[in-house]
Amino acid sequence: MSEYDKYFEKEENLEQIFIDCKDVIEGLNEYRKQFLANVLTSDADLKAALAFYTGAIQTFHPLFELAQAYKESQEDYIALKLRNDATESKTKITDAATKTQAHYEVRNYIKVRNLLRAHVNSCEKGISTCQTLLKYVYKESGRVQE
Repeated sequence: MSEYDKYFEKEENLEQIFIDCKDVIEGLNEYRKQFLANVLTSDADLKAALAFYTGAIQTFHPLFELAQAYKESQEDYIALKLRNDATESKTKITDAATKTQAHYEVRNYIKVRNLLRAHVNSCEKGISTCQTLLKYVYKESGRVQE
């Protein structure tokens, strides 16, 4: 069990992820605005952004992986329950129908997983961009990268 399991054990806890990560999400939004305004130009600014994105991805990636695992586990559990219920009631149900219903039942886990994936992807792009810009800044200034 990880410290993050508490968010996924009950569907009503899912929203708490984004409440607890509010500062990190606000930081992502702030850096997005700074990149759009092209104000991150110094090596100090870019290093700070790189450090932030690294910390942010370390926050979001474990949550994303856990969200994926819980989504799959819940989906499998629901599909199995639907098949068992159908067997007990001697009702026919197709695999496609169980998969569709199970997918629908875990839709909130899917939304959370997708949002976490988007944050992970944003952090990865931010890290890559900062690294590229830092190389450019050092090359243009003739300094050796620290």
